[in-house]
Amino acid sequence: MSVEQGNTRTSDDDAQKNATQIDPQRIRRALKAVLQSPEFDGASRIQAFLQYVVDEYLAGRGDEIRSKTIAEDVYGRTLAQGDDPLAIVRVDAGRLRRRLTAYYDHAGSTDPLRIHVDPGGYCPRFEEQTQPPAVDIPPLAPTQPAIYVPVRRIWVVAAFLIGAAFAAGITSLFVSRSPEPATSFTVATPGNSDEVREALFRLSPARLQASNLAADARELMFPALDRSRLLAALALLEHAILLDPDYFGGHAGAAQIRAILALTATSQTDREALLTQAHHSASRAVALAPSDGWAHSAYALTAYVANDCASALSRSEQARRLGPDDVHVHNFDALIALFCGEIEQALDTAKTWVNDRRSSERLGFGNTIVAAHFFLGQYEAGVEAAFEAIRSGGPVSPLNVAFMAACYSELGKQSSAEESLALLDRAWPGYPLEVIVRSLFVDPALEDRLMDTLTRAGWGSSKRK
Repeated sequence: MSVEQGNTRTSDDDAQKNATQIDPQRIRRALKAVLQSPEFDGASRIQAFLQYVVDEYLAGRGDEIRSKTIAEDVYGRTLAQGDDPLAIVRVDAGRLRRRLTAYYDHAGSTDPLRIHVDPGGYCPRFEEQTQPPAVDIPPLAPTQPAIYVPVRRIWVVAAFLIGAAFAAGITSLFVSRSPEPATSFTVATPGNSDEVREALFRLSPARLQASNLAADARELMFPALDRSRLLAALALLEHAILLDPDYFGGHAGAAQIRAILALTATSQTDREALLTQAHHSASRAVALAPSDGWAHSAYALTAYVANDCASALSRSEQARRLGPDDVHVHNFDALIALFCGEIEQALDTAKTWVNDRRSSERLGFGNTIVAAHFFLGQYEAGVEAAFEAIRSGGPVSPLNVAFMAACYSELGKQSSAEESLALLDRAWPGYPLEVIVRSLFVDPALEDRLMDTLTRAGWGSSKRK
């Protein structure tokens, strides 16, 4: 008996025993409330998934639900169609569990009957609620002032001074803080016209310079795992905040960079300090520019790093609505969706923007497409997308090469997978790939899927330890 079968059997037995005391009409009312909730709005495939497993349970076939039956009955897919439909079912099961959690944390917090689909199986379990659960949601913004982490290397500061003078113009060295009072006028960084910049200069030269520095820093954020680039960008943003503390972009950019640094911090103390600072900066950005997509995108990223995917996805969606033409907002939205397990959403966003004229080859849309294809079992498409991202000048990182190797491995092209891993070794010797992977993906099933595939391909053997 497989692990899935064993776990499913246990879940089925527990669910059967539990539900013998529950009126089927109550189960259907509970199901209807979930399917009509905001948390499931627009997720037609996830709705069909949940509807199917509950219907099968009520029909007495709960112990027969498998990933294969879901792929065939819900998606109309078979193993003979070339890709891996079972992988899609596993990914969607994770998405379903997260949406159920979000629903019962918010709109369904007082529902008398809850539906669960536990990890390890697909048969639903039903839980009576005797009283509404107490929800203690800590505020995202800390009450204490932020303690900024200093840039530790002198060469980074020197590089910043030279780069700032070059990128923003030597005249920036002579711009002083303007005495004008704070104003609600903000700069929409994408697509600034000459007239807007001139008007802003007349209003506040310091703010114009701060917006220029923040825009330059935004372009330095990718590859997002390149620490030296992040520190240089953070120095630019800190200078922008110094020039104009009331310009939201400096705070939004600083929040995003500190969130990324927190994500990959090896020390728990450093991680918590950076995330606290990121929360504070994101909240400040939203307070200064509540209608700007960049501010809400920064807030979404900090929520994701704090493992609050429900808030991250909701706030990132708001950011997209507020910044429909802001390519950076959509770039982070695709990444948040990917790492929170919303694979199809990530793929759709990335495909929409990867060839858009407003996009930059330095952004991660192409690499998001590679990862999404892997998790959806579309391995040939993943390899093709990897080379397309390389040819177009997309950011290169160990994670990108790892996904390419994983796609090759699933296609049975072992020699190509080994060559990719050898390339990773040569380019980034000693890179802590597994640590990074497990810090990025919120759903452990996604982490395990990638690392298990890479292990079969040879990762971890000999010098890859």
